[in-house]
Amino acid sequence: MPSYALHLTHLDLTMGRGEGELTVAHSGTAPLTAYPVTITDSAPTLAADVEAEHRTAVAGALSALGFTHAENWRPPS
Repeated sequence: MPSYALHLTHLDLTMGRGEGELTVAHSGTAPLTAYPVTITDSAPTLAADVEAEHRTAVAGALSALGFTHAENWRPPS
């Protein structure tokens, strides 16, 4: 199971916008993978090639911070 770190470099709660980076630590000796994260209208956006479980991790982290509601965020199909 991967571990995640979400580093937000900018967050504007009033406007529902932000940006940062999601770092994924895979098991074993696999290298870390980093993905840029953009938040618009309180919803995270990641590149199309980011796996669904990583998208869910971002939504959950933002929800835990009180920024978004994970149940209202749906990853693209």
